[in-house]
Amino acid sequence: MTQKEKIIKLLSDGEWHNATELHRICWRYSARMWDLKRDGYEFEKRINPINKLEDWKLTNNLENAGTPLKQFYNKIQKAIGSKERI
Repeated sequence: MTQKEKIIKLLSDGEWHNATELHRICWRYSARMWDLKRDGYEFEKRINPINKLEDWKLTNNLENAGTPLKQFYNKIQKAIGSKERI
């Protein structure tokens, strides 16, 4: 299982998870999350006032996530099929 898949598995419950949990998956978790954002996933971040660590949560539906290029391709295919303008 890749680091990105492990992060998605952890955050897919919709609950807040702190940086310590993400560090257990990979030390550079923010780089993997950046890759996931580029793939269409959306995250919400907050700073925990007690321990000053970052907390993260997945905010979008996993079924709707995908690469921006794939989303654009799907939009074009839909437009071609229904004669819509893009």
